[in-house]
Amino acid sequence: MRPGTGDVRFSSARSNKDSYDVAEEKVIEFVTVPSPLANRHHVRCDVLDVNREVVARCDSRLVEFFVDPRDEVHGRIVMRTPWLRPGVYTVDLSLWGTRLVTDVWNGACSFRVMPILPYRGTAAADATEGAPVVADFTFARE
Repeated sequence: MRPGTGDVRFSSARSNKDSYDVAEEKVIEFVTVPSPLANRHHVRCDVLDVNREVVARCDSRLVEFFVDPRDEVHGRIVMRTPWLRPGVYTVDLSLWGTRLVTDVWNGACSFRVMPILPYRGTAAADATEGAPVVADFTFARE
């Protein structure tokens, strides 16, 4: 049982890899089941940490991606940022019609971010602790 009207549903979801490096693109693939409904839907993807806190949200309306419920849609979400800290992450997916949510799939898939940092230098663990993401940054002298 998943929340939503059930008019349009996801049939599958998966991460294209079990584990990623910190700075590597994370890819979530999904498939929707066709329905006779005519109104387009948008997709929301929430990435949650081990405490079930949302650390990233990808809403397809922001990039003008919509699902036609009459078609079986094979889609993919590619997250280039943020750089997630090492650990295990869960992905929640949802499909939204004009005003109603039609499917909410909590725990649709998961992936691991490996403890291989993208920096040239090394430092103690506290150099990256205390924040939900690892930043892509530089320091420079003026």
